[in-house]
Amino acid sequence: MTPVLCLPRVASSFVTAASLGALGLADWGQAFFGAGLFSWLAIESVLIHRLLTADPLPPPLRPTLGIQLAPAPVGALAYLAVTQGPPDILAHALLGYGVLQALVLVRLLPWIAKQPFAPSYWLSPSARRRWRRRR
Repeated sequence: MTPVLCLPRVASSFVTAASLGALGLADWGQAFFGAGLFSWLAIESVLIHRLLTADPLPPPLRPTLGIQLAPAPVGALAYLAVTQGPPDILAHALLGYGVLQALVLVRLLPWIAKQPFAPSYWLSPSARRRWRRRR
């Protein structure tokens, strides 16, 4: 269980919601926002539980924690795209959670950086193995 799971379920829903809101289809955008929000809550709870109770992530997977930063601000953007009026408490809460995630990641940066920087830094372990075999 890594933050990479957020990409197909959460990010795609939030980006679709923001796009539909920009196209004037706010009702459809709200449906996609809800799908992304509840998927994110489910994935986030399991991920946090895994990070707190299981063995630490191996160094090659630690950089994927950067994905943790994205759902809250992207969700706020999607929310603002499908609603009208000034930002309300939900928009502020999403941005606040994004700031919290940023502070946690800054605190974990030395631990995350134990994986040396390389072109494969953002690749999955299987893609990294394929990349190394080609060299």
